[in-house]
Formats: sequence, structure tokens, C-alpha cells
Amino acid sequence: MNEFKDFFRGDESGRVSYHKDFEFKMNEGEIIISDEADYLMFKYPEGFFAKARSYPMISMTASVPLTDTKSLE
Repeated sequence: MNEFKDFFRGDESGRVSYHKDFEFKMNEGEIIISDEADYLMFKYPEGFFAKARSYPMISMTASVPLTDTKSLE
């Protein structure tokens, strides 16, 4: 977070807020972008799904790398 501190806000700039859980308030017009969503889904299931039901959310997660590229053929 320190590396990207100019992109995160306390609450004045209106750019981006960084959270490690789902215990935060949302304002109208805001969207949640969740990286490593599978991890957060299992760690905070109630908070994750409560926010996902109530607010626009983009959830991202990485796929497990394939060890056998022949399966792609």
C-alpha cells in the first residue's frame, strides 16, 4: 500500500480506498474491485456476499497454471 499511497485515499480525494476486509461503508456510485476474490470469499464469507448482493463489485482471481500445455490443444 505504501508504494501506491498516492492512489489511495483517507476520505477526502475520492479516488480509491484500500481495505483488507469488508467492514467499510459504501457511498452511492461507488464500486468494489476485489483482487484475490476467492481468498476473501473464504476468509470473510458473510461480509463478501453482503457487499456483493448490495453493491456493484468486480471480483478477480488468478487461475492455477497448467503444467501440461498439451491439454490446450
